[in-house]
Amino acid sequence: MNDDRPSRPFSPQLLVFALVAATAGAQQPVPPPAPANQGAPDAPAAPGGLAPHTLLSTLPEAATTGAPDWIVPGMRLSYFTSVSSSPRLKPDGTMTQATAGAGWDLCDVIAVEPGVVVLTMRAFQNANGNQGPSMPNGSRAMLIHPSGCDFFLHPHLLAQLQDSAKDGISLRKGTTTHRGTQYKTITSTVEIPGTRLISVYDLTSGVQLSHNSGTYTQAPTFDPNKQNILANNQFHGARRLALPWIEGEIPEWARKMRRMTFRGTRIDSGTPEMGLGRLVTNLSFEYTPRQAGATFILFDLKLTQQMQGLPPMEPTTIPIACGAGSKDSLWIDPRVLAKLRTGQVIDRDGQIGVDLGVEHAGKARDGRAVVVIGERSPGFQTSATFLASDGRLLAMQMVQRSGSTGGTVTTSLELVGIDG
Repeated sequence: MNDDRPSRPFSPQLLVFALVAATAGAQQPVPPPAPANQGAPDAPAAPGGLAPHTLLSTLPEAATTGAPDWIVPGMRLSYFTSVSSSPRLKPDGTMTQATAGAGWDLCDVIAVEPGVVVLTMRAFQNANGNQGPSMPNGSRAMLIHPSGCDFFLHPHLLAQLQDSAKDGISLRKGTTTHRGTQYKTITSTVEIPGTRLISVYDLTSGVQLSHNSGTYTQAPTFDPNKQNILANNQFHGARRLALPWIEGEIPEWARKMRRMTFRGTRIDSGTPEMGLGRLVTNLSFEYTPRQAGATFILFDLKLTQQMQGLPPMEPTTIPIACGAGSKDSLWIDPRVLAKLRTGQVIDRDGQIGVDLGVEHAGKARDGRAVVVIGERSPGFQTSATFLASDGRLLAMQMVQRSGSTGGTVTTSLELVGIDG
């Protein structure tokens, strides 16, 4: 069965900056088509390359079904996620400790076009035994069939599914109480030896209300060498971010570019009182366009790291999407930038405790007109600097604070070139 969720925990190098601002307020219309792309292959005009979700595979019309009406650029689905594991027997005969963690998974709709919906998944992990602030824990983009994914399925198609049980997969319609509200639902259960997946969907909207997954062993076949891992996702709401650039267009230079490169450093300040010294890692971010539509471009981000004094690590490639509904972008339409003002409050997300705003709109130290947009929270701060004349991203920075060590990790990147 499909599972579109990012795995937890994320590798630290996947902190690819939730850097660019978003706004919340009145809903905005979908932007008009931008000029034809010249730097990346166009997205398919029909759902040819993307298959419908497994649950919908038996329905012939699923292949040609579009997205639900409420799936629009700027829409955000919020899920609270918890993960726990049982102790495991180590080779020396001792037992490992049980572990647990929690945080937020945010599913943002970047673009909706014929045959494709573009999503960005951002993960935040609660620090200090779940008592501390939410900390960025990874980001990636996905292209899905418009009829749905693990986080939503078209309600018209869900209504056609019938109760069934075959080959370890069962479907059951009924009612479910979720966070104090009763819903008409359909529950999918997939069970094979050692694994169980349970997903509950609201039949009215199609949104996934909950997802439980687990690998487990049970008496009398309990195996202490294996570890039970349980994960739970609970839907906590949907809202449309009123991003000011939803009505904007992709700049012509972005459509023509074949590579955009940033270089910089990640500096871990360490804490001398804990015996931790300063650690510097050199970074290179190379964005190469893979696919483009009228309102989005999908990039392969090649991330290279080199700790000072050591050879470079193996590069990591991450899918990144920039588009109409994107919070993380390599550009903002310069016509939109011209309307932003210093001190402008953009968005407040109470679930992850992050405020967004315009930190500066005016001259930079080198005399160029720029707009700096930032995120602020108890656990981290980000800033993204855009050139006002053509909208390109010039620089980005993230400062994370460690509640356990008292140190900071500062990641700074600057644009070094655009090819194409």
